[in-house]
Amino acid sequence: MLKVFATRLASCNASALRQAAAQIFLLESDMARNVEGALRVDGEAIEAVDVHPLGRVMIVAGPEVAALRIALHVAACAAAGNSVSLALTTTPNEQTRELIDNLRALGFDALDWASPDADGRWTALPDDLQVAILTSTHLTVENQRPVSCPGDCAESHSRAALIRLYSGLLSYRVPIIVCAPADCS
Repeated sequence: MLKVFATRLASCNASALRQAAAQIFLLESDMARNVEGALRVDGEAIEAVDVHPLGRVMIVAGPEVAALRIALHVAACAAAGNSVSLALTTTPNEQTRELIDNLRALGFDALDWASPDADGRWTALPDDLQVAILTSTHLTVENQRPVSCPGDCAESHSRAALIRLYSGLLSYRVPIIVCAPADCS
């Protein structure tokens, strides 16, 4: 799905969306490596970290968020395995409108929550929906502290960081106890 999204954005009129396409191609190419868990062993314990999707996520983009940033966050959220929808708090500019048209063509929900007829929509959100508030510099996912996030996905570490923003982590630590055979029972 990300490859199709990137291909559609690559043919857009807006240069910011073509730039997003190039970065989404990179995101798609190394996606699997970035979302796997890890197993670490040291002399005292075994630690397992499991990465999992958040589930259903609605990204709510503030008025100052550029189309490039929105596109990258939607792609990263989908790359993390989430079901993604997008809500805008202001009327979209031409670039953002083109992005929304491409998202809708791929089956994403993109909602205009800034219009006067949006009254009451916030009360109808499903309980299992995670709301992510995106600004020009930060992301706040429901029940978490705001975090600074990369402005692009040009580098592999920034792609991994974006995917992790839309992932949950479970960490397990099991202590290693070493004893002589006669002492263990």
